[in-house]
Amino acid sequence: MQGLRAFAVLAVVLYHLWPDRLPGGFVGVDVFFVISGFLITGHLLRELTTTGRIGLAGFWSRRAKRLLPGAFLTIAATGTAVLVWVPSALWGQYGRELIASTVYVQNWQLAADSVDYLAQGNQASPFQHFWSLSVEEQFYIALPLLLLLALWVARRARRDGVSPAVVAQVLLGAVVVLSLAWSIVQTHTASGVAYFSTATRAWEFALGGLAATIPLAAPRTGPARSVRVVGRGSARPGSSRRSC
Repeated sequence: MQGLRAFAVLAVVLYHLWPDRLPGGFVGVDVFFVISGFLITGHLLRELTTTGRIGLAGFWSRRAKRLLPGAFLTIAATGTAVLVWVPSALWGQYGRELIASTVYVQNWQLAADSVDYLAQGNQASPFQHFWSLSVEEQFYIALPLLLLLALWVARRARRDGVSPAVVAQVLLGAVVVLSLAWSIVQTHTASGVAYFSTATRAWEFALGGLAATIPLAAPRTGPARSVRVVGRGSARPGSSRRSC
């Protein structure tokens, strides 16, 4: 799991440094989103199975404590650098993106700018890379609510022996199908919006989450057991919090 995360980050970095050498490096973002969906869904499902509930306040507070201090420090430092070194003609655009990054809607700001005729001349912004973190934060809000919906449906259907994990599989599968279909359609009609939109990225998180709901068969060989042990170590709850 950590190797996949390293590949995803390295691919994106190399793409930005040498786009002609690695033109498909941006796929690392997709890989990272799938991994996030797998780790966080697995963590929440284990909590749901163990305690019968999901502690929203605890989950969201842990995400905030881990992400917000570094993100806000970066935004503040970058904003100061903009005031010092960037021409004032760009302050309006950069200021809008600073605010959008602070409230984690940078992806929607960039999606709106991609179809705004008046924004076609916008310059590359030092805040624009916050778009992927914005999508992740929106996922952190939506996924626990989706799993709580699965829990509610399962309890309503308890007499039929339906478990929350099964309902979660159905809901996540529906998200994969609908979001992927919308992504294909919007890529052809508004590619800029499709790249940044939460709706067209949701299937990647849901695909990883769907994988986390599928129990693995018991390993039958020594190498397979070793892989399972390493995998469990990287996907334990504490590791999930660090990895996403």
